Amino acid sequence: MAAPDQGQEKVRPERLIPVPIGGQPKEVLAAQEKGVDDLEELASIRQEALRRAPDLDTILREEREKKGTETSPNINLALEAVEDFQRIATEAQDFRRVVRTAAEPQERSQALIVYNQKKQDLSEYLKYGLSFEKAYREYIKSRNGYVNFLTSINELSRLEGLLEEPHFKSIEAEHALDTNAAARIEMVMRETEPSQLSSKKEREQVLASLGTVYAPESDEYKEVEKILSGKKRVDLPRTKRELMEEVERLKGDVRDSWEDSMVRYFWQRNEIDRFLGDFAQGEDVIETQSVIRRLNELHDWENHHPRTTIGGVLVGPPGVGKTTMIRHYLGEKDRNFVYIDLSEDVTRYLLYGSKSIEFKSPSEYYRTLVKDLEGMDDDEFKKFVGQNSHRLEEMFGLDKDEALVAAVEMIRSSIEEVSRSEEVSEETVGQLRGKVVDLAQKAFHEELGHEFAQLVKKNGWRDGVVIAALRRGDSVIMDEFNKNKNWSLIYGLMTAKPGESWYFADNDEHIPIPANWRMYFTANIGRKHGGFEVAEALASRAGGKVMEVEYPPSREEMYIALCALSNPEGDFLRSKDDLAKLFVTVHELFPKIRTFVEDKRQSIPVSYRTIRDIAEKLVLSHDPRTRKAIFAPTNKTFDEALYEVLVESYAVYEDKTVPKEIVNLATSVGLMLDDSVAERVIKSIGEDEFKKRKDTFEEHKEDFDEIIKKIRGLSKETSDMAIPASRQF
Repeated sequence: MAAPDQGQEKVRPERLIPVPIGGQPKEVLAAQEKGVDDLEELASIRQEALRRAPDLDTILREEREKKGTETSPNINLALEAVEDFQRIATEAQDFRRVVRTAAEPQERSQALIVYNQKKQDLSEYLKYGLSFEKAYREYIKSRNGYVNFLTSINELSRLEGLLEEPHFKSIEAEHALDTNAAARIEMVMRETEPSQLSSKKEREQVLASLGTVYAPESDEYKEVEKILSGKKRVDLPRTKRELMEEVERLKGDVRDSWEDSMVRYFWQRNEIDRFLGDFAQGEDVIETQSVIRRLNELHDWENHHPRTTIGGVLVGPPGVGKTTMIRHYLGEKDRNFVYIDLSEDVTRYLLYGSKSIEFKSPSEYYRTLVKDLEGMDDDEFKKFVGQNSHRLEEMFGLDKDEALVAAVEMIRSSIEEVSRSEEVSEETVGQLRGKVVDLAQKAFHEELGHEFAQLVKKNGWRDGVVIAALRRGDSVIMDEFNKNKNWSLIYGLMTAKPGESWYFADNDEHIPIPANWRMYFTANIGRKHGGFEVAEALASRAGGKVMEVEYPPSREEMYIALCALSNPEGDFLRSKDDLAKLFVTVHELFPKIRTFVEDKRQSIPVSYRTIRDIAEKLVLSHDPRTRKAIFAPTNKTFDEALYEVLVESYAVYEDKTVPKEIVNLATSVGLMLDDSVAERVIKSIGEDEFKKRKDTFEEHKEDFDEIIKKIRGLSKETSDMAIPASRQF
């Protein structure tokens, strides 16, 4: 056995962090010296010492003030310390594992060096003793409260969904629940899925954190472990009234939990982590709270209105994601769709189909073949019959030779039948053999046989977009519905009922409407889009299923923007000044631009797409050649990216009024004043005005520093946030 490397520390399997992390207070040590050995009494003494320990946030703030470091009052320094401690502890455990398992001595030595440095970093926090442990315990308690909140809001959503089901709606409040209803309630109340409460990584972090404060066999540890595992004991409602009371109780729990600023903090932090993951994976839709609420609304409409084919009507300004929302919703439900732009000349033939060939008699049928089909020479004819005789074998049970003869005779009899027709000339009869052979080729050819049978059966019918979608079960998105010129084409389908057959007179066929088949209507509404009358047929049948999609709240836009300019770990990849400019762009510039272009016909909507376009110019997420993720800042300035996305896009329009006003608005709030865009901006506002605004901005540059502090404190500014919604499907 090889001797261990000299100087290598033997890493024992015991805890990296001692329990208790704050060490034993002097009150406990004094009691032990006096001979006190009762564990409950010593624990009580320790708890009192913890309660009286100085606040960690106060200690850290005083230390920073002594060093001359200014700290925003919005920042919770104790919270930052605990989370940094947890991060370092996790990293230390990883290096500790390498020390124990690495095969190469050099790798073990390097890992040991880093591990020891991490332990020293942890000691910097542990030196605060009981104050740090007090903050740590409060943190764990808050995390537990957050998990309880998630459990309650998840169960509340499920139970509210139950009460909306037709079966539960029909039950009287005081009547005992039948077997089916009781089984549904039990399933919902007992199935608390940890995966819906928080990520696996987060649950593991909570349990690991518990181990640094509570002993694994302690009551506190077991209580939180039970919550995280989703195991709980419930008293099942026996009547609908009791179920409604349980829903009200859960609503109260959710409201009470949401009052805790730390619950809001954890929710917000995890939401941003989810956004970062979605951005890293290139998701088209980021499920913010406003998006989740709209998705839930679409889901509710589908469940509560099962006897209509109208899935929803979404209206609002351009660029807010109306069509993208429906695409995402259907994608999450694993459904396909087709898209139709109703502003175009949509005909009945496009929607439903047409008869490409219509014959009044057999002789007319063959006359059409003479005109439309090309002949076949004798060699091709023999080859064709030889290749396709197996089809006749299957149909009539003939052997190969008999099938060949029968095929030839079938074709010859067709020629003779046509030759007897008074409507066909002798000259035409002489040309028919090759034409009918071509028909036989189409009929018996392996690849086209089924298509031919379908055409013959329907007398040449070809499906339109809607009928083809119905056959496949694909939903239909009808965009620009307010510009539709012929509502009579769609009226019939709006009265159809999913799950039933619907008669289509065009092709004389009953086609089943799939149970989950829906039509979705979207349109841009506003002065710039003109006044279009909406058909009463749609308005009356869309009652209760109309959604006005507005621009997202600035808070959500800011989080999306921050994530767009960060790496998957959440590190902002641009400078502090760029961060401040981003804040001004989202909170001041975007609203001003939207108001200005509201009634301008030649204008480009400011949307999430705009944020993505700006971000792509400022952060390179993938190497262009290898496509590997790199997440690195580009050399382009923030003002350059902003100008190119917001202003240069208007180069395709002759009217330059809008881009000039965008430059005016941007420079008025301190943006687009960088030297990198000076020459281009001066063309819009003039050199004197540019210099004046730049000087004004330089004088008030400290305002940007205040913005940075505000951004840093965003996690604390959550008192006005509405109680979040979880996706219901």
